[in-house]
Amino acid sequence: MVITAWGICALAGLGCSEHSAERRPHVFLIVVDTLRADALNDPAGLVNTPNIDALAADGIVFPNTFAHAPITLPSHMALFTSRLPFDTGVLNNGQTVPSHYPMVAEWLNEYGYDTRAVISLATLSFLGQNGVLRGFDEFDARSKQLVNADKVERRLNKSLEDYDGDAPLFMFAHFSDPHEPYNDHGHDPREGEILVDGEIVGSTSISDPHLFKKEIELDAGTHTVELRSDTSFQPRLVALYQKGKRFAPTWEEGEPLKVTKYVRISIDTPVNKNSTYTLRVWMNQALSPEQVQQRYIREVEFVDEYIGRFIDNLKRRGLYEDSIIIFTSDHGEGLGERKGFIGHVENLSDSLIHVPLIIRLPKGHPRADELRAQSDSLVSHISLVPTILDLVSVPEMPNQKGMSLLGETSGVHLAETHTPQARSNLFCLRDTDYKLVYLADDDQFEMFDLQADPEELTNVFAEKRGERDAWPEQLRSIAALAADRTPSEGELSPEAQQRLTALGYIESKKPSKPLDR
Repeated sequence: MVITAWGICALAGLGCSEHSAERRPHVFLIVVDTLRADALNDPAGLVNTPNIDALAADGIVFPNTFAHAPITLPSHMALFTSRLPFDTGVLNNGQTVPSHYPMVAEWLNEYGYDTRAVISLATLSFLGQNGVLRGFDEFDARSKQLVNADKVERRLNKSLEDYDGDAPLFMFAHFSDPHEPYNDHGHDPREGEILVDGEIVGSTSISDPHLFKKEIELDAGTHTVELRSDTSFQPRLVALYQKGKRFAPTWEEGEPLKVTKYVRISIDTPVNKNSTYTLRVWMNQALSPEQVQQRYIREVEFVDEYIGRFIDNLKRRGLYEDSIIIFTSDHGEGLGERKGFIGHVENLSDSLIHVPLIIRLPKGHPRADELRAQSDSLVSHISLVPTILDLVSVPEMPNQKGMSLLGETSGVHLAETHTPQARSNLFCLRDTDYKLVYLADDDQFEMFDLQADPEELTNVFAEKRGERDAWPEQLRSIAALAADRTPSEGELSPEAQQRLTALGYIESKKPSKPLDR
């Protein structure tokens, strides 16, 4: 019989106190950005995810788990602090993260954990340790935009190679597949050409988009950059750099993210100075809703492969058996179900906030039965940090708001999304039976009977508001608190604005339009 560290604690009648860090398990938090819950709970068998399925079979699945925001930074902030977005004031990507809220990594670090992170998306890496990465001893946040799962898995393995094994390990592994733009993974290769002053300087894939970089010699003056393809595309980034300085383009024909087959821009380089510049271009194929759905599935299957490789590496290194592994997503993705809406941020439908959750415990963990008893509960992301701390016998963080899954949960979930990166300020409360959405800008409500109408197609607020009569005023009060903290785009640095525009979060002169449902 193998007696684990937890078995030793149980036999000794000990609770693995805060003074016994050597007995604490490793913790691996795996977050797959933009992963819908139904990409894994897939009765039709459209998505093949054998590695995540194997993790689920070895763990506890929580099928009713929800994120607090359909956007990356606010969702991760809630996840890492056990506080709601309106509470922290982090309501959009690109914001400064308040320094006075404890983060899970720095808290675990205080209790003896070696903390590491590998990040694959620019929205989490703007500020390094001054952002959501605060408290990590080591972090790989080299991503300027997006990093695919194969590169993330290699970087995770490099971080593990550098781990000396002296302390328990908390590792945050962040994968961006299947975030847009959705890769084709070689099924139907398409390319675009790049010209400078009328001369072709290279080509780049638009079906498997990546950042094109080329060193070019330019005279002082105004230069023309053109992008063209036989296949419609969206230009995400066109910029010229020299020694860290960015020379912004003037869009003469075409706009960022607008579908086209041709783009022409002009860029001014310094007068009386001939030099070498770096041209960076990022462009992706424009897709039909059917193509988006196909590619989303390919992206999920691709990330599953490399999550499997990462877990296999944990097993080879002897880090799997005595580890806690938490697998989830920051938010889901609209795939055309409601009026053709594709993407996230814009609404609070379950396709955008319903996320997977798997918690795998070491064999013999003394609280496994308690956790398993809550598997059918409605779970909010702010419960994950309290649960982790409970499982490793570390005291709770100051003023954490979530409730550990080792006890009773509230059964009510709050989610929110905000301007300027959403078109409207929206809040919702949901339990297992009803969802109430508050359109704060218009002081209007939509209510959905989730048992009778799981697709949220019919507003029953007029008939059934009495079923949850306290919710409207609760949402009004929360919206009033959030309004004092709503950021302006002026808070973003030019570099942050450029990255967020390339990732689709900021559009030039974004028009106002009704709620997408």
